[in-house]
Amino acid sequence: MPILARRALLLGLAPALAAPRLARAQDTARIRFVLNFAYDGSTVPFLYAESRGYFRELGIETQIDASAGSGDAITRVASGAYQMGIGDMATLVEFASRHPDPAPKAVFVVLNRSPSAVISLRAANIQRPTDLHGKTVAGGAADAPSRMFPAFMQINGVDAERVTRRQVTPQLRDSMLLTRQVDAVTGFDSTVWFNLKGRGMAFDDVRILYFADHGLDAYANAILASPALLRDRPDVVARFVRAAARGWREAIANPREAVQV
Repeated sequence: MPILARRALLLGLAPALAAPRLARAQDTARIRFVLNFAYDGSTVPFLYAESRGYFRELGIETQIDASAGSGDAITRVASGAYQMGIGDMATLVEFASRHPDPAPKAVFVVLNRSPSAVISLRAANIQRPTDLHGKTVAGGAADAPSRMFPAFMQINGVDAERVTRRQVTPQLRDSMLLTRQVDAVTGFDSTVWFNLKGRGMAFDDVRILYFADHGLDAYANAILASPALLRDRPDVVARFVRAAARGWREAIANPREAVQV
C-alpha cells in the first residue's frame, strides 16, 4: 500500500450521532482533547476544525494538547484529566483488558488501516521481519507502534532475544536512524518518513514493513471519550464527532490550506 494511501473512515457509531440527541439545546461545553502524539500532519484535521470554528458552531470550546503517544493519551482520558482524545485501538484494547472501568470508549474510527511500521534504511537490508535478528530497533515508550512491536515479532517468528531494543524520545528516534545509531525504528509512516524526508533522505532509500502487511491488520486511531462524558453528556460527544469529521473531510479536500493552521 502506498505511503499515506489510507482512507479516513468518516462514519461514526450510529448511537453517538443520533439526530434526536443533537436536537437538545447546545449549551457551551468545554472539552479538553488530547492527541495521540506530538503536533504533526496527522493532527491537522483537528486543528483545522478548531481554526475554522467548527467546534464553536456546535457549542464546544476545545483545548487540544499533544501527548507522548497513544498509551499516554488513553491514560489521560481514563484519569479524567481529559474528556476526549484520539488513540490507537489496539493500545486501547490492551489498556481496557487491565483497567476496564475507567477505559475510554472508541466512538469514531479515523484510520481503518494502521500506519504502524518498522522503518529502516535500505543499507540495513531489512526486507522481512526475521531480518531484524541481530539488529537494534529504537522506539518510544507510549506510542502505539512500540507497544505493538512485541506482538509483531511474535506472530512473525522473530526471536525477541535476538533483537536489541532501545527506548528513546520521539525527538531522538528518527535522528538515530538517520545517523545509523540504530538499524530500524518503530513508528507511524507519516511521522518517521517525513522526518527523514525533511533531512534529505530519498524514499527509495527507506524500507517500510507495515504491521498491517504482516499479520496485524487492525483499526488504528479512533476518537475516544471518557465513560463519564458518554454517560452524562452523549450530546456533547456527538457534537464533537460531527465537528471533527467535518474537519477531516475538508482537510482531505483542501490539504494545502489545512497545513497552514
